Amino acid sequence: MPNLPAPESDKTTFKVSRSNSAELENNVVQSRAYPIPIGSSVVISVPDVYNQYRANPQRTDSEYRSLGYFNIAEQQIEKELLRAGFQVKDRSKFEAILRDLRDQSACNINSWRECREIDPQASKILEQLEEQMKKGDISVSDYSKRIKEVQAEFKVGSAGSSREAGAQELTDISEVIRAASASDIQADYILQINEFVTDDVKTENINLMQVDEVRAFMSKHPALRPAINEKQWFQCETLVAALNAKLINVKTGDVVWIGNHSASEFHGADSQLELALEYRRYVANLREIQQAVNYQNQPHVREYRVDNPPLPQARFTTELVGPMNVGGASCDAEERTATQQDQIRNVLARNVAQELIATIRTGDW
Repeated sequence: MPNLPAPESDKTTFKVSRSNSAELENNVVQSRAYPIPIGSSVVISVPDVYNQYRANPQRTDSEYRSLGYFNIAEQQIEKELLRAGFQVKDRSKFEAILRDLRDQSACNINSWRECREIDPQASKILEQLEEQMKKGDISVSDYSKRIKEVQAEFKVGSAGSSREAGAQELTDISEVIRAASASDIQADYILQINEFVTDDVKTENINLMQVDEVRAFMSKHPALRPAINEKQWFQCETLVAALNAKLINVKTGDVVWIGNHSASEFHGADSQLELALEYRRYVANLREIQQAVNYQNQPHVREYRVDNPPLPQARFTTELVGPMNVGGASCDAEERTATQQDQIRNVLARNVAQELIATIRTGDW
């Protein structure tokens, strides 16, 4: 067997990350005509679909899958608002205020019986007034006037027992504005969350020729150029979180800031995608050479062969293996376990909220 060159191999690993700062900047607009004073108060209005989910948690539609991560995102939003200089009002307080406003509207002159928490003395007076009006002893206008006096004197109202179980407030922006402007804990701004999604899968196209390590590897092994050109674009499926929101001035109704943002698994330095390329060079016709040697070593061939019989010339081949996903973010979004997906979505929910809300500027800018 002739001496043949040993197989050669070389490998390079490199990390790929997506910087979406330019995209984020293009997707955010803040009005210079309405500067936001530091110390302004704000309340968060959640997406309507989130409230629907909370009111009916048995729903299993795919559109509700991501909403379990909203608490994580909301907490991050509150942190960023505080960091920007806002006073963040607790949403549950506004829900209670709006519930009182709604329920009090049911305690009007025509339907005061809808109220569930009425002072017994007030209840008797209301019944007497109703009987007097039916008999004609008092006019409708007098009845209306007396009803309002009784409601004011005894603070007739409801704690919401007339509402359906699980009903949530702050599902409509007009209701949020009503609560924010009509209560004793008024808010200057409302951050309306229009959309929050964490269950999307996005295909990222990575141009390997833009990676320094790949270009250096190709320069070291020029024979790989055609193969790398063929595999220049690497596709990676990753989980994606998206957030769409706007900031509204309660008194004027003006939109002072609006933005949308999305982030995949390997946006940012802490969630990079690690890929590898491998170079291999070896004798492609090794079996052919081995068969020729075996033939020449047969007894009847050896008897008549000449010295140094001709053997096939070695033919070499160069092969590119990869790119392979060897670490960091995974490109098989659908292959992960439910636990792995939950962990990733928690991070994405937090990141997308932090990056988007951090673009809101207060004070002079």
